[in-house]
Amino acid sequence: MSEQTPQSNQPPVRAIVAGLAVFLVLLVAVVAVTLSRSTPPAEPTDPAVTGPVAIVGEGAFSTGVTEVEPKPVVDVELVGMNGQPARLSELQGKYTVLYFGYTFCPDFCPATLTDYRLVARALGEQADDVNFVMVSVDPNRDTPEVLASYVTRFDPNFRAYTGTFEALNTLTADLGAFYGAMDETTDRYYMVDHTASSFVLDPSGQWVTVYAFGTEVDTIVADLRAKLGE
Repeated sequence: MSEQTPQSNQPPVRAIVAGLAVFLVLLVAVVAVTLSRSTPPAEPTDPAVTGPVAIVGEGAFSTGVTEVEPKPVVDVELVGMNGQPARLSELQGKYTVLYFGYTFCPDFCPATLTDYRLVARALGEQADDVNFVMVSVDPNRDTPEVLASYVTRFDPNFRAYTGTFEALNTLTADLGAFYGAMDETTDRYYMVDHTASSFVLDPSGQWVTVYAFGTEVDTIVADLRAKLGE
């Protein structure tokens, strides 16, 4: 009888290679899908609202403190925290540090008002010669009562205003600022995009300086002290 060749229990080499190739392809696919789901979408890159950058005219940006050519600011009619009509001209006689924001803002607004509080404390008695003001660009939710409760939590001397969209559009355009269109939704927690810079008006009501969002408190204090010492 002829001798039988024993059968090997090992799979052919080609089958092993093919199996490994399929496994690697599947592994790469799984990793790609996982990364695509776990990586958050890119944040907006508009420097006016996402970093320490100030708008100074169309297409011009700067950081820190920027002096601008003195310019009278349009004296639109707003609404004060007492619900009565008010105008920016009523703030004349002191320097005014003005910020556009809204009370539902989760980040820039509370951070800015916290900095204002620190600035006011550092100025001491000189803070009596400075108006710290927030103008709400969200009048649908920011009633005078809401504004009063919000800003005075940071400092009882802070002021807040709002107004019609027509008035807000006129004022923001005059200062080279912007705010996003309101989201027509029933969700009361909608967001509003807005310029994060602060605008400084001199005692005569002219716009003279811009503070970029994120400017150091000590830097703002030094600038205001220099202005007050003029």
